[in-house]
Amino acid sequence: MNQERISESSRLLFGLMVGLTLIVVMMVVSIFLATRRPVVVVLPGGAGSGSETPLAGGSPTGPSPSGPPAEVKPIEEVSVTKLDSLPVIDNPLDPLWDRVRPQEITLAPQQVAEPTLMTGTVSKIQVQAAHDGSRYLWRLSWPQETPSVESSFATFSDAVAIQFPLVDGAPYTMGGPNQPVAIFYWRALWQLDVDAGFQDTVVTRPNAYNDFYWFADQTGPVSAVDLATNADPMAMQWMIAAKSNNPMADFGRKCPMEELKAHGFGTSTHVSSKSGPGNARGVWHEGRWYVVFERQVTESEILFQRFKENPQQQLIAFAVWDGQAQNRGGQKNISNWIPMRITP
Repeated sequence: MNQERISESSRLLFGLMVGLTLIVVMMVVSIFLATRRPVVVVLPGGAGSGSETPLAGGSPTGPSPSGPPAEVKPIEEVSVTKLDSLPVIDNPLDPLWDRVRPQEITLAPQQVAEPTLMTGTVSKIQVQAAHDGSRYLWRLSWPQETPSVESSFATFSDAVAIQFPLVDGAPYTMGGPNQPVAIFYWRALWQLDVDAGFQDTVVTRPNAYNDFYWFADQTGPVSAVDLATNADPMAMQWMIAAKSNNPMADFGRKCPMEELKAHGFGTSTHVSSKSGPGNARGVWHEGRWYVVFERQVTESEILFQRFKENPQQQLIAFAVWDGQAQNRGGQKNISNWIPMRITP
């Protein structure tokens, strides 16, 4: 009798477990089907043939018979217009830019590699581009309520960059092994260095007081520019970056733009300006940054060889750093590769 009761209890328990398992499986399947995006296959048949058919879930993506047509998002691309006379680099607000059609490019927070940006603050960037056969200009503009031009403790500079593949198939994530990209990078802080002189501590913190610098012949505020200019042997041995001519420690900066090459995240390498003359200029005007990159054509460079060989099928990508939002390094707002077509 006891064995029969035990056997009956085991069967009931087994049945209950099977029932619960089926319920869980059905719930998972239901959630999967409810949240899965529709996959659409466009079959041959021409426009208006009604050949767009969803394969799983949802409804056809075409317009509803009883409602207005669905909004079609325009294809984002950058057109490089050929002009006989280019806007001047010194004035990003040059009226000649009115002759160049702007294109808005969508940006998203960089979330591919650490350090990632969880929330983006710059969702769009307006791009204009022009050339005259010997020079290329790109003007980038984006809204910035308050400009950030400082780089200090917990404060960061606004910045923007454009990127080009140097080989076919290079990923937009700063290239990859044997897949290099070229990058032009501008910083608002560097622009201030060019316009008003190097932003030394004695300039940005005029009320700061240094009671003692054992390697300087003075007390009180000490200017790094003065020490580097005078090349004081005792001081320079502690100013390693300046002594080694590190381009990031340029106290006499003449250009707010840096050229780099990269083969993936963490591989950015400074390119000497001797390999190709470039320039940039940025101004903040009525709540927007306007930054112009200028690049002279150098026939021996891979970038311009690619432009010449296939002007209608080039690629460009963008990145914007919002200093007010503490963007720096990999924490930036970026685009994927955008088609770029050059007018011969």
